[in-house]
Amino acid sequence: MNTLKILCLHGYGQTSAKFMHSFQGFWNRLRDLGCHLYFPEAIHSVSPFSGGEGKGWFTVSPNDKILGLQANDFFESKCYLGVDESVSNLEEFIENNGSFDGIIGYSQGGVMATILNGLNKISVKFMILVGIYPVTDEKLLDLKIYDNIEIPVLGIYGIKDDVVLSEYSKDAYLHIKNSEVHTHNGGHVIQYNKKLKIKYTEFLLRFKN
Repeated sequence: MNTLKILCLHGYGQTSAKFMHSFQGFWNRLRDLGCHLYFPEAIHSVSPFSGGEGKGWFTVSPNDKILGLQANDFFESKCYLGVDESVSNLEEFIENNGSFDGIIGYSQGGVMATILNGLNKISVKFMILVGIYPVTDEKLLDLKIYDNIEIPVLGIYGIKDDVVLSEYSKDAYLHIKNSEVHTHNGGHVIQYNKKLKIKYTEFLLRFKN
């Protein structure tokens, strides 16, 4: 059985280790399908919405630790601070680890996956984007990043998500022309119920031949 190399991008305020631990059952299922998973870590230190320390691919304020940013501060921001550095860092990670077949992006990691693909910084066959919100950075929108996304995208979001509200996720997927979208009854998680297990499996098997 052919293997799939997948780049997995964590959410705002997480680390790669926390991302792996939080959704361990999901990752184990993907490994059972023959997927090789890679977990780069964002380079910017940020304060998670729940407190503590974590990493982010970009922020919307130079003083996020002082101001105590909340998720909705990101949804209409016209300027993503640090995103260029994150793009460069991920380009280096990709160069060091070889080509990838796909990307899984969760929350801000899904936004970052959208940016990477829309800027043509990575060549992949597919993306799985979970609990994302639309890109609103003016510079990126001027580059027409959504127009550049041609690959199939599997979109998943929770209708009870109280971090990235469902209307933001629905709007984000509407911008992606080749997206297949499914919902679950949970919140801001990578849900892996019986129905979605089938959807993930069917989607990934399309790219193993």
